Amino acid sequence: MLPLTIDRQRTTPLSEQVSAQLRRLIAAGHLPPGARLPSSRRLAAALGVSRNTVVQAFERLLDGGWLEAGVGRGTFVARRLPSAGLASPPPGGAFPWHDAIVQDCPPPVTRRDGIVAGDGPPEPGMIDFAGAVPSADSYPASALRLILDRVLRRVGAPALGYGPPAGYRPLRAWIAERAGRRGRPARPEDVLIVGGSQQGIDLLGRLLLAPGDAVVVESPTYSNALQLWRLHGARVRGVPLDDGGVRPDLLAAALERERPKLVYVMPTFQNPTGASMDGARRRAVMEVLRRHPVPVIEDDFDAELRFDGDGEPSLAAFDDAGQVVQLGTFSKILCPGFRLGWIIAPPALRQRLLDVKRIADLSTSLPAQMAIAELCISGELDRHLERVRRQHAARLRAMLEAIDAELPGTVEVTRPRGGMTLWLTLPAGVRAVELMELLRLRGVAVAPGDWFFPDGEVHGEHLRLSFVGESVERIRRGIAVLGEELRRYHQRPPRRPRLEEAVPFV
Repeated sequence: MLPLTIDRQRTTPLSEQVSAQLRRLIAAGHLPPGARLPSSRRLAAALGVSRNTVVQAFERLLDGGWLEAGVGRGTFVARRLPSAGLASPPPGGAFPWHDAIVQDCPPPVTRRDGIVAGDGPPEPGMIDFAGAVPSADSYPASALRLILDRVLRRVGAPALGYGPPAGYRPLRAWIAERAGRRGRPARPEDVLIVGGSQQGIDLLGRLLLAPGDAVVVESPTYSNALQLWRLHGARVRGVPLDDGGVRPDLLAAALERERPKLVYVMPTFQNPTGASMDGARRRAVMEVLRRHPVPVIEDDFDAELRFDGDGEPSLAAFDDAGQVVQLGTFSKILCPGFRLGWIIAPPALRQRLLDVKRIADLSTSLPAQMAIAELCISGELDRHLERVRRQHAARLRAMLEAIDAELPGTVEVTRPRGGMTLWLTLPAGVRAVELMELLRLRGVAVAPGDWFFPDGEVHGEHLRLSFVGESVERIRRGIAVLGEELRRYHQRPPRRPRLEEAVPFV
C-alpha cells in the first residue's frame, strides 16, 4: 500500500492531505507515469477515511492533470505530467497563488463531506434538514419592499451613503430597549451594529485572542464559530452539555484546567442541540464564570424564536461585573440576506471594538439598517415574529410526530421549545456521515454531528435536523426517508454511494 498518512489534528481537509501526498509521490517519481493506483475503496480502508474522501482527492488530481481514469479500467498516474509543462494551465492562469498565501485559513468544517454551509441552498427538490435557515416563505418581503421604498422617498440619496461606524442610532436604541426587557440594561451607546453575528464573533476574536490562547465552548457547538476561533489560532476546548445546557461543574473544571481567554455559550435554543438553560442553570453558570476573570460571549441568536411564554432572562441579566458580551442577529428572526447583527458590549471594550470594525469595513449597510429600524419601531417585526413562531412550532410538531411514528424506540431526540434545530442520537453502530451520504442520494440533506464538536474526533452517532426550512408535508416525507434508510442500515452494511450517483449539494 502507498506510504500515506492522515493527521486528524490538522485543519487541512482529509481529502487535501491525501491529494497533496499523492502529488508529491508522483512528482518525486515514486509513482511513475502509467502506474495504477489502488481503488478508492481499498485506499480508504487502509487510511481509515471515508471512500468519498479518497474520491475527492482523486478528482482533484484528475482535474490537475496528475491522474487519468477510464471507465472500468481504474485510476492511473498520467503519462504526461503537469510538472513537465505538458498539461494545460489551470483556469485563470498559472500564477502560484498557493505559494504566496501565508495565512493558513481552516476550510469550512463541512467541506470535507462535500457540503459547505453558506454556499446557498441545496439542489432544487432536495428536502433540506441541514441548514438552520428559515424558509423563504417566512421572509416579510412585501413589508420590507414597502419600507425600503418609504425610507428612500423620505431620506433620499443620503440613505445610500456611508453610515455611522457604530450603526444607525434608532436601530441601536431599539436593540438596547429590547435587551432591557430580558434583564440586561443597555443604552444605544452600548450597541454596535455588525455584519451578522459572524462578524461579531470575528471582531471579538481579533481583540481578545492571540495564537495559542484557549477558548472554552459548549460541546457540541456552532460549527462556524469553531472555524473562526481556529482562524485566530486559538485552541478550542469543549464542555459537555446535558438537557439543561452546559454543566456548571464541568465548566468550572475546564476553566481551572485550560485558563482560557474567552468563553462562548448559547444559553437559549443552543445550536445544534436546541437545549435551553433555565433561570437556575443560568445563575449557576454565571456564578462559575464570576469566579474566573474571563470574557464571556453570550450568543443570543434565536432567543426571540420561543414558542410559548416570555422566555428566560439573558445570561447577561445575571452579570453584575460587565463580564458578558452579547451577540444578536436579524438573520434568524427576520432574514439572512441583510447580514445585520449586533454586539452589546461594556464600555471598556466598546471603543476598541468600534475601532477594529471601522478599519475592517468602514460601516454596515445604511439603507438596510434604516429599513429594519422602521420595521422594528413600527411593530411589524413583532407581528412577523408571531407568524414565524406559529409556523416554526407547527413544523417542529410535524417533525417530532414523524420521528415518533417512523423511528419508535430507535433514536433519542431533543424536544426544544423554540429555536430552529433538534438533535438526534442514532442507534449504536450507525455512522452519521455515511447516513448523510445515503440520504443525499434519496434527496434529503442532513447535518452529521461530527461538524459541531470542537475536539476533531469522530462523533458519528448524531444528526442535527433543522425544522424551519421545509413545509409540514415535506418534513413528513423527509423523515419517512430517514426511517427507511435507518431500517436498511441495520439490515445490511451501508453501501457507499458511487461518485456518479451522488447528488450535488453546495
